[in-house]
Amino acid sequence: MCMMRSFITCVMLLSDKSSGSTALQNELAKHPDVNLVERTIHNENETLYWNKAAAVLGLPQVNILNSDDLPIMQNKARREIIEFLKANLGTFNPPSDDEHLVFEGWYRLCRRYGPVFLEKSPHHLHYWSALQLMAECERRCSDIKFRYIGLVRNPMATLYSMWIRWQAVPEEQQYEWLRAYRNLLQFRSLIDNHLRVFKYEELVNGQTPIKCLCAFAGIQWMPGMGSGLRTSSVQKWRSDKMFGFTPLGDVIRFAHKLGYSDAELSSHKRIGWPIYREVTRVAYRSAGLLRPVKQTIKTALHYPSKYRSK
Repeated sequence: MCMMRSFITCVMLLSDKSSGSTALQNELAKHPDVNLVERTIHNENETLYWNKAAAVLGLPQVNILNSDDLPIMQNKARREIIEFLKANLGTFNPPSDDEHLVFEGWYRLCRRYGPVFLEKSPHHLHYWSALQLMAECERRCSDIKFRYIGLVRNPMATLYSMWIRWQAVPEEQQYEWLRAYRNLLQFRSLIDNHLRVFKYEELVNGQTPIKCLCAFAGIQWMPGMGSGLRTSSVQKWRSDKMFGFTPLGDVIRFAHKLGYSDAELSSHKRIGWPIYREVTRVAYRSAGLLRPVKQTIKTALHYPSKYRSK
């Protein structure tokens, strides 16, 4: 395995949900050398490959709030990885050895989607076991150049975005934000200098940060790359008169490590926030009673047909 020599780069975009990863992915994909996976059962070209690989290999999984996909049973994870590889590689005979399946599968994807294969799955950052597998894959595939882009956004803006999109309660979600970025910084110890962290707020302000990101990832910057990143969402949470979330001290202190000041994290307490939060959450959960039905119908369909071109 991994004996051929050619210049292939695998760029892994690592962030929590609602951190701007989809927008950044779309900007980088403007370059003709950058390719995203074509077929996946998940949204936004996400694969959840290394989360599923951890399940296949019997490694630890964690609960992820507002996720219908994880944790996942071992047999289901193996089936989904095999079908995913077949859908994207065409001819693929899965080996019986699970370890070989996982690493050979990703190697084949890198070669299929080179010269620059770009992948982002926010779920990856929540599984330490998934990050360990990525580091092991890099070690095994010495002819693939791996680069990891850590994308961080002000936790207040991130948690507000999750609240608006999914009514994810920020008092609960903040623990997952903290876990994700603790994992990101710890990941440095496994992959030397192949990880660089970028702040979303800096990327949306001018061309210099996106040019630095491209240079690190081995992507030649082109005019227009980064133009789709908007500043409008940076302070949106401050203008919501009902949003009154205040983060934990641990979250604030860790955000300081990532370069955020007290002024950027300060929040106005709203007297009506707890009531508004609970009423909104109940309404959202009531509407969500139909989600298991939709998921059952989706699963009942012939598996390969779930893949859709992106």
